[in-house]
Amino acid sequence: MVCEKCTKKLSKLATVHVEKSDQTAKRVTNENKLLSSKQKFKPASEQFKKCRICNKMTHHISAYYCQDCSYQKGICPMCGRKQIETAKYRQKMVTEQNGATFAVDVEEIAAGHHVTPVDMTTATSKLQLEVDLEKAKNKQERDEALAKDKTNSARSIINLITEVAKDQLIRYVLTLFDDLLQEDKSRVEIFHDYSRRQKRTIWSWFQGILTRNDSFIVNQMSAIFSKLACYGSVLMDGQELQAYFNFLQQEIKNSSNEYINTSVRCLQMMLRKEKYRRKFVEYDGVKSILLALNGRANFQLQYQLIFCLWCLTFDSNIAQFVQGLGIIQPLGDILSECSKEKVIRIILATFRNLLEKIDNREMVRESALQMVQCKTLKTLELMDAKKFDDPDLVDDIEFLSERLHASVQDLSSFDEYCAEVRSGRLQWSPVHKLEKFWRENAQRFNEKNFELIKILIKILETSSDPLPLSVAAHDIGEYVRHYHRGKTIVEQYQGKQAVMKLLSAEDPNVRYHALLAIQKLMVHNWEYLGKQIEGLEGAKGAAGEEAKEVKTRN
Repeated sequence: MVCEKCTKKLSKLATVHVEKSDQTAKRVTNENKLLSSKQKFKPASEQFKKCRICNKMTHHISAYYCQDCSYQKGICPMCGRKQIETAKYRQKMVTEQNGATFAVDVEEIAAGHHVTPVDMTTATSKLQLEVDLEKAKNKQERDEALAKDKTNSARSIINLITEVAKDQLIRYVLTLFDDLLQEDKSRVEIFHDYSRRQKRTIWSWFQGILTRNDSFIVNQMSAIFSKLACYGSVLMDGQELQAYFNFLQQEIKNSSNEYINTSVRCLQMMLRKEKYRRKFVEYDGVKSILLALNGRANFQLQYQLIFCLWCLTFDSNIAQFVQGLGIIQPLGDILSECSKEKVIRIILATFRNLLEKIDNREMVRESALQMVQCKTLKTLELMDAKKFDDPDLVDDIEFLSERLHASVQDLSSFDEYCAEVRSGRLQWSPVHKLEKFWRENAQRFNEKNFELIKILIKILETSSDPLPLSVAAHDIGEYVRHYHRGKTIVEQYQGKQAVMKLLSAEDPNVRYHALLAIQKLMVHNWEYLGKQIEGLEGAKGAAGEEAKEVKTRN
């Protein structure tokens, strides 16, 4: 038994015997009635009183009251009804009498009279739902039942969800509530109107439900939250919206969440509203989507998550922001590996929005370069050879192929290099070892406040992949060799320390390129260094030939 006000647990009542007469009743208590001094909750005051429900004179015995909030819960031992009941709740309840002896235990009385161990309002509300909604066989009958007394229907459902302690009953009511909203979206106005008359929002009633331990209840409540926020004329706002988005982000990032698809479906509904899209980005929600995409998501979850990103790209400002967060790389990887048409379609639609909706030409050009860097153009060529029945998908393939081919024609070697570095996926592409490239473009590494140098150093500090580490160390050395102030700039941004740490790396190629970069940072005589590098490379080649010869002999 739980106190309804402070939620502290109440002790059970002792068994009490009541002998009924015409005007008075004698009370005989058993030996277990007295409470020990250690117990938190004590019996409330007792007096003879006539029950307003059964109209019988009896000794009125209250449930234990809570010392924290002084809340009392009076129960009539004759009829099992709560004494604060009013006339409109006087439905006849099933009673059981055993002579003149009654067990005045709050939970036992509730069970014996088919009443939940909470405020009797919840019991009568359940009866009202059973009569008006459970017996309705179709939508028309349910509409008629709700139309009879909309206020009472809204109050009954809210009371059952917020006041009932048993999870099984809450699951039933939440399922009924969700079905009602799913069947007719306009029904959300019944609950918004009721909450407006109570001078509060509908979501304020249910905030605590999202923190319960039962995962089914939590996710069913989340689904109802999104319907109430999207189906009606009243939009969620302020702290309630922020709390709900934070809840969804935690659910999406939790890889062990068995209801993760339900959580993402709620987010899909929310992001169809322009106001919610802006707030979701403001609350840093895009990262939770990318984190879930980088996990082991099945194709259905991939589709739902990418659908959320697609919704965000319809707004020009938001599209620019999410593009800067690096959404193109993971989408490009999924596109090259996935065979599900629905996933392919939503990725291409997202890419198209990034090229069409963004007003900044430089940003559009950068988006196209990143798509090319992710091998999207080759994937589109393979798709073009297939036959798709969806005309929108065919149109997106043609549009993206045309735009990406146009961007490739204008692509310089430096643009290609920049796109590769910004993607963080460095490879031994031809530009890295072209003497002409470094001679012509070394000074351009200083543009945008040394953006490329900072990215290369960050890769050296954070990456664990031997290939990007080797390429980044090589490029730092080439920059220092071809730009006269390169050594000072690299040291200024802690690049020298990052390279020196790689001298103890496990991978031999990483150690090799880190050693060359350190030599370029330390030596000023580049002609001498060139001979040293040639000697190292020659020794490495000779060692390789010798190893092959030994292997052949064996």
